[in-house]
Amino acid sequence: MTYLRKGNGLRGVRLQSLQHPSADLLFLQILSGACEALTAVNVYNAPDGGIRPGEAVCELLAWTHASQGARFVIAGDFNLRHPNWQPNTRFISPAALNLVEWAESLDLVLLSPVGIPTHKEGNVLDLTWASASLIGASASI
Repeated sequence: MTYLRKGNGLRGVRLQSLQHPSADLLFLQILSGACEALTAVNVYNAPDGGIRPGEAVCELLAWTHASQGARFVIAGDFNLRHPNWQPNTRFISPAALNLVEWAESLDLVLLSPVGIPTHKEGNVLDLTWASASLIGASASI
């Protein structure tokens, strides 16, 4: 879920960047006057046994607007396990391998604290990434 505060000069535009809009992905472009746009992507990737398990990650990986140099933040419940964010895991979700490769190809930075559980069973399932261009822009301010 994304909240955009009214009255601060920001304007949000929902993007329909997928061929088949997903109930589990939200693409919101945030605009502010002459400033470069920021795209916020909210993700709910249903786990095995859920409704549409794994589909959100597959659709995210097909997102054509994601490119190096673009400014975006991707956050949500990914329901995937991988040592990059959960070093003590003994299981790697197959879709996590594709997600990591995709994130590396776009030079994304994992903002989530590594190894800090976000689920009652001790797994790290809620993740946030940002484009390196966004991190670089905020570091120079």
